[in-house]
Amino acid sequence: MKVDTTFFSTTFDAAAQTARRAEEIGFDGLWSAETSHDPFFPLVVAARETQRIQLGTGVAIAFPRSPMVTALMSWDIQRASNGRFILGLGSQVKGHNERRYSTPWVGPAQPRMPSHAELADRKPESVFKVMFAGSMLVQAAGLSEEE
Repeated sequence: MKVDTTFFSTTFDAAAQTARRAEEIGFDGLWSAETSHDPFFPLVVAARETQRIQLGTGVAIAFPRSPMVTALMSWDIQRASNGRFILGLGSQVKGHNERRYSTPWVGPAQPRMPSHAELADRKPESVFKVMFAGSMLVQAAGLSEEE
């Protein structure tokens, strides 16, 4: 059996201390939720402070971020943690997206969610092909529109 825990650190020092302590106690995973703070930043700190414990978002709200922003943050934490990061995404409800994040709701979550998850699972060098084919960013990334 594996046992995980959550943390709601409000400072980087607190995140570092909590992550070290969770690993010392023997927890298998440490999860950061998007409540009153960004869920990714404490995990960056935890990645630097730990060696074996799994790190994950439980959950990060997908739609206020572009799939590209989610993917870049995920890859950075995955590298910093030597492969211990797990991306947990959630959609939240229409009202939460519109009022808390000022993000327009454009219909059901199900058809949009795969773009976030699939992109985060790709290699960084292929992202511009997926997200920006035919745009100015294709040229900025050094890719042709045929690639």
